[in-house]
Amino acid sequence: NPASPIAQYYPKDFETDANGKRQPWEAVVKIPFIESQALLDVVGQIDSAPEGTVVPLTKAEIKRNERGQIWTYEPENKGTNRVSFSDAPKKLKTKGRPPRRKVRR
Repeated sequence: NPASPIAQYYPKDFETDANGKRQPWEAVVKIPFIESQALLDVVGQIDSAPEGTVVPLTKAEIKRNERGQIWTYEPENKGTNRVSFSDAPKKLKTKGRPPRRKVRR
């Protein structure tokens, strides 16, 4: 939101520093450091808004921020050993472990 008091810290155009990396996503994004108090003030306004008060978040953003179920995924065919090198120490070679299950809160 361009009217946000912290909009200056999130520029639309910014430089990146590849710093020897080859892929664009590996680069360091050069944006200004945010004043921590400015960020805390804005977040505090949202967090302390009374129920039913119009806050600067869309319904989709509020829904996204709700806590939900935690899911973990693990491939079905991982193999039976965590280490596949024949010269690895025996203590590292273990039988496959059971897949993780959904965690409920």
